[in-house]
Amino acid sequence: MATRTRYNETSTSVAGDDFMGQYDDLLKILFDASTLHLTSAAGTDTYTADVDPDFDADNLVDGMHFTIKWPNANTGSSETLNIDSVGAKSIVKNDGSALASGDLVQDGYDLLLYHSNKFYVLSGGGNSNSTVFDHQVFTESGTWNKPVGLNADRAVLIQCWGGGGGGGTASGGGGGAFSEYLARAGDLSSSYSVTIGAGGAAGVAGGNTTFGSLVTAYGGGPGFLNIFGGGGGELAAGAREAGGSIGGGSSPGADASSIFGGAAGMDTRDHRVRHFNGGAAIYGGGGGGYTSGGASLHAGNGGASSSAGSTPSGGGGFGAAGGSGKCIVVVL
Repeated sequence: MATRTRYNETSTSVAGDDFMGQYDDLLKILFDASTLHLTSAAGTDTYTADVDPDFDADNLVDGMHFTIKWPNANTGSSETLNIDSVGAKSIVKNDGSALASGDLVQDGYDLLLYHSNKFYVLSGGGNSNSTVFDHQVFTESGTWNKPVGLNADRAVLIQCWGGGGGGGTASGGGGGAFSEYLARAGDLSSSYSVTIGAGGAAGVAGGNTTFGSLVTAYGGGPGFLNIFGGGGGELAAGAREAGGSIGGGSSPGADASSIFGGAAGMDTRDHRVRHFNGGAAIYGGGGGGYTSGGASLHAGNGGASSSAGSTPSGGGGFGAAGGSGKCIVVVL
């Protein structure tokens, strides 16, 4: 049953100090029910912040909401928040359980509910493993560093594409292969070297893209001076168990298609010229061709005659270079 009123319900008029007092009470109700943004947040685990306007004599009231931008990630060590020096209160997940390391994201915003001497995280920390925490794209070789304060149970998805093979004078280059690896953050080292496979020059195989020793996406095969088009990126022995790439169609394979790397088209049969298209792919690069390159749903398309393959992983058309590789690392 409602206990608050929005206006005077007496039969007599209200004026002067009584009028101002009544509306002061109503403004306090609105203030206590508002969502207030905290400023000057500082600290790690033992956080402090300011609120504007300042609290009245009641200080914190059950049902208050606050937004905050965390100055640092938490470490999972009994986190507290002290607003306007009214006293430190525990920070917990929305179900009341303790926070895990990395649930509060540096420079991330969260909505907090105050109730019974605790701040409940209604976003981010309460559902942290269902949101994207970090996303990095490598188109050049470099180093992936695991984010500081990362929850050990977060999932890390690593996706790599090898370089596309370069086309020859009589056949296109094969599309680079695709490979992915899903890991638990706590099982990963603090950093990994990322090598992006180069697209092969004319008649040269594409380079492999690697994420440390965990993932290898193999480059597409080269085109040649004869009837054999370059094969899609291949599968090394045992690579599937180690997160390795799965190859595309092998040559000869005019118009051949593959899930992980398109085979190249070729243009010679019985010494007569025929214009074949590059093989299509779903995840790997499309194969290079003559009339047209093979299309890829999630990577680069193969090039047509004299056209380079698209990045990432597209095989080069006849006499053209393949597209370079790529690596994406997403912390979920």
